[in-house]
Amino acid sequence: MNIALMRRRRMGGSLSLSAQVEAILAGTTGFALDPSDLSTLFQDTAGTVPVTTAGQAVARINSKWGTTAYEFAQAAAANRPASSDLRSLAFAVDDLLDIGSNRFFSNEVGMTFTARVVVDTLAAAQGIINVSRGGSTTLSRWLMQVTSAGQLSQFCRRGDGDPGNTASSAGGLITAGVPFTVQGQVNFATDVARILLNGTEVATTAQGGTSGQTRLLQSRGGQLSATCLRALRH
Repeated sequence: MNIALMRRRRMGGSLSLSAQVEAILAGTTGFALDPSDLSTLFQDTAGTVPVTTAGQAVARINSKWGTTAYEFAQAAAANRPASSDLRSLAFAVDDLLDIGSNRFFSNEVGMTFTARVVVDTLAAAQGIINVSRGGSTTLSRWLMQVTSAGQLSQFCRRGDGDPGNTASSAGGLITAGVPFTVQGQVNFATDVARILLNGTEVATTAQGGTSGQTRLLQSRGGQLSATCLRALRH
């Protein structure tokens, strides 16, 4: 499964980033979230009031491509991120978008998550994505964050009863206010988990676990405990 948070971009005569991601996700259960595509952003959870102006709160973002559509949403107005410049989502300390219960990780052999991110502070850990049972960080199946030491850290367990493993980069790789591209990979066939920063591997660890992810899982973007990703950029 592939999950991407991206924007549309074209370099010369080459395929745009959108076209490349769409091709990668074609026929798969993966999906992309594209904050620069205003047709996917809404001010209400029902998806009837589109986002049109920078600064408007985003109550829902629809996924793109892949074989299944998903909607990340937030019912509480106080916890909604904003479309900061009509190209990115800005998350305040208690903001998150939640997909609720789903089974898109069930029985997957591997998973890849890619995002373009900037954090505005390293005063505390900044969550990027959390996939868990019931939305709890204590029951996380997959958790990607930036630590206060400027590390990238990825925790993953395949089943609720598995101990889980954490891959962490060296400290000081992430600087507040500087955008970066992060990719987390987990391959249960080869039992390897990896983190890539701007295309370069910065951490790896063994990743085992039992098969058969059948429980309903909850996916959240932009929140980890009381802190969160301040800006999710494409």
